[in-house]
Amino acid sequence: MTQMPNTSLSELSTELRSLDSLTPHPRNYRRHPEHQVEILRESLRVHGQQKPVVITPDGTILAGHGLVEAAKAEGWTEIACHVYDGPYPEAFLAIDNRASDLAEDDDVALAQLLKDLNAEQQLPAAGWSEEELAELLESTKVETNEEIVEDEPPEPPKVAVTRPGDIWLLGRVVQCPKCKRLTDV
Repeated sequence: MTQMPNTSLSELSTELRSLDSLTPHPRNYRRHPEHQVEILRESLRVHGQQKPVVITPDGTILAGHGLVEAAKAEGWTEIACHVYDGPYPEAFLAIDNRASDLAEDDDVALAQLLKDLNAEQQLPAAGWSEEELAELLESTKVETNEEIVEDEPPEPPKVAVTRPGDIWLLGRVVQCPKCKRLTDV
């Protein structure tokens, strides 16, 4: 299955299709909750359509089911589509979703980007709320403009918890090659 479709980047084109002429793929396993559709609607209002829906020649959607739902909810009648011309349309349906599932977020980089967008009052245009940003900033410890107040370290216990001879299991132990006595470990 290493056959390559006969499409090159220079041939990739889009065409406007009536939303009424498009049908969800019967084997699409992705569901689009209301919250996601609302974010897609906001994206369409702010940014317009920036990537095409991928369809088969007969109008069956392979990629962009949520975008089509959002466009219908916004009252659109047409949407830009790319007609898939490869040999395995259902495999494309699966790999389009699978590839995005395998991406990994760099939460620190995301937090910094969103913090900058928030400073420029563009956070809603990115589909994030201030509450979600606050949670992300807290979880990543990205600095905010607020003053950080450090807690005082606690006092050590009056009676030590660890005694000579105690064994603590901490995972893989690497012994110092210079340590010759058991008491040095």
